Amino acid sequence: MSNKTISNEKRFSITGLLILPIIGLFIARQFYANEWLELLSGIYLLFIIALLLPGARGLFRYLTILLLVLSVIFLLNEGTSFQVWIQSVSINHTLVALFISVPFLGVPIKSKEYLEALKQVYIRYMQNPNVFFFLTQSFTHFMAIILNIGSVSIFYQLGAVNPYINSSRKLSTPLMRGFATALIWSPFFAAMALVTTYLHIEWSKSVPFLLGFVLLSFIASSLLEWRMNRKTPSEVEEIAVIEAETDEENDRYGGPLQIGKLVELSSFFVSIIVALLVFEQFTSLSMVTLVIFISFLFPMFWLTVKRRFRRFIIEFVRYISITIPLLKKEVLLFLVAGLFSGAVAQTGFGAWIADMLNHMYGGYVGVSLFIILTVIISSLVGFHPIMIITVYVTSLEPAAIHLSTMYFAVLLLGAWGIATSISPMTGVGHLLAHEMKEKVFNISFRWNLGYGVLSLGLLITYMVVLHEIGMI
Repeated sequence: MSNKTISNEKRFSITGLLILPIIGLFIARQFYANEWLELLSGIYLLFIIALLLPGARGLFRYLTILLLVLSVIFLLNEGTSFQVWIQSVSINHTLVALFISVPFLGVPIKSKEYLEALKQVYIRYMQNPNVFFFLTQSFTHFMAIILNIGSVSIFYQLGAVNPYINSSRKLSTPLMRGFATALIWSPFFAAMALVTTYLHIEWSKSVPFLLGFVLLSFIASSLLEWRMNRKTPSEVEEIAVIEAETDEENDRYGGPLQIGKLVELSSFFVSIIVALLVFEQFTSLSMVTLVIFISFLFPMFWLTVKRRFRRFIIEFVRYISITIPLLKKEVLLFLVAGLFSGAVAQTGFGAWIADMLNHMYGGYVGVSLFIILTVIISSLVGFHPIMIITVYVTSLEPAAIHLSTMYFAVLLLGAWGIATSISPMTGVGHLLAHEMKEKVFNISFRWNLGYGVLSLGLLITYMVVLHEIGMI
């Protein structure tokens, strides 16, 4: 091993060790809240920003510096105290603690035995493009609930081995949409943590409304792709050739379907969701705190039961030395976005935009459309959805624009999901572009624009119906 490689690994380990205390400080604040602990947490988060900022590169670096400069200007202009600075930088402490905890929850799922069982399904049963699209979108969606963007990487590798899907578009669209719709309702995403924390709503009570929109999005997505997946005569001939060339691969996975492993994998997902629902109802702990505990305790329990505790130790070391450092860009983004939203809140922006919306748009439909479009358009021009949504939830009172809290929450999460599916600036789009050697503009915007427009119309219609019948 070269000296350079050893140096990089040490640097990665140190970065992971320095970021990890963010979780401990968050948990400590939940049980021992006091002014000194709040001060310590805020100072440490400022230290993390200073630590990670020099490593930022490209457009992201300049955008981060711009937000920091604007935050300082706003806070100084308002003459705020040091305590306000600490409170502002701590706004997204919750999200960062959640974001760096959840990846460890996926450790048991990445076992070779489960991936082989899924690969068997892909090779033997997903030869029809429509079946491939629906199942890939569904698999990605449900695994993304826990694995976040890691699910996209897994199902890209599985989908890429399918000889019947020879189009980047046919492979990327179910991955993008499956991931984006999971973001709308999963308790393991920063989106949900941000909205539920600052709007003070229970995740379990929001789920029925969010799943309703997710179901509509799935149906719309499948219908759109059904037309795209019609075979031309040349494609039929190509499939016949592929069938003749893939007998060997089919023979390799031609044994009995590993139903036991698939059931075991499904049980893992169901157990986690049920556990979270139960604990949220019968404990006083916040949803984010429960998710963080589950992220570490559930893998330990699962691997211990399967007599693989040694793997738990190995994966935990790998998590600190490799996984956490790979998330440093997102950690920096979330902390700076929180600081910026706290600074904006000191300027009276919330009252100004509420007054502007009430005068310009009047009814709740126009206000809803404005909010959705600002989230989507800002994402298209380079801003992560978390930036504008953090500003909305920390500065704007739903009642000031004549919306219920639950309506506002569902609206923001739905808009975040749509923005993620079509924005060329999201991490999932860049991941697929890198893997496929394809333009990120094609993967995110061009191939999903129709879906995004349709989803926007569905979201507005869905919210109006719920509002008019008095459900939300």
